[in-house]
Amino acid sequence: SFIYFALSVAFWSYCYFLWQNVSNEADAIFWCRILMAAAIFIPSTFLHFSINLIGKYLQYKKVINFFYLTSTVFFILNLFTNLIVKDVRSRLIFPYWPTAGIAFTSFLVMFIGLTFYAHYLLYRHYKSLTGLRRNQIKYVLLGTSIGFLGGSTNYPLWYDIHILPIGNILVAVY
Repeated sequence: SFIYFALSVAFWSYCYFLWQNVSNEADAIFWCRILMAAAIFIPSTFLHFSINLIGKYLQYKKVINFFYLTSTVFFILNLFTNLIVKDVRSRLIFPYWPTAGIAFTSFLVMFIGLTFYAHYLLYRHYKSLTGLRRNQIKYVLLGTSIGFLGGSTNYPLWYDIHILPIGNILVAVY
């Protein structure tokens, strides 16, 4: 399950790089939709990984499947409609920054909710551990908190809130 999570983040990062290096609006929309295809699966793969890490897969199997299904719905909306990525516009120093479509806010609520929930499950389990397993969970909590907090700086600009996504580099630190 970790590889699903890591691949989602890596694919998002790669497409983010390609999007930032385009020279026209059509390419920018294309790469924004492709990077969002990866981003849509980051929270569900992180939840899956977190639950596997604490050894509770069978207990949470239906929850995991539900959120993979939910992510698939967002994935389809993203690729075939403008409900996630409405368009791209010049914002701050960026010539082509995405605008949130009507379904983007619902996706963002899921993203934030699952991220907090997975961290909560990890932390709750962490408190009852000692030794190597406790350290392992501690470093996963620390690394993913850094990555998610840094990556979250991308979203205000989607809503025309003029905050530069300077924390984005922290995704690489995670």
